[in-house]
Amino acid sequence: MANAHEYRVEVVWTGNRGEGTRTYRAYGRDHEVTAEGKPSIPPRRSRIIPR
Repeated sequence: MANAHEYRVEVVWTGNRGEGTRTYRAYGRDHEVTAEGKPSIPPRRSRIIPR
């Protein structure tokens, strides 16, 4: 591809509420995506689908 762009990114999980991943509800899904020289990409929350 002539117009291809390549970036190195870092994803950092920021959802640790003090219990790590001990239980499903004990941690958040918060995270941060960064790339050098670019603004951070805010996390998007998925729509909750009722079961």
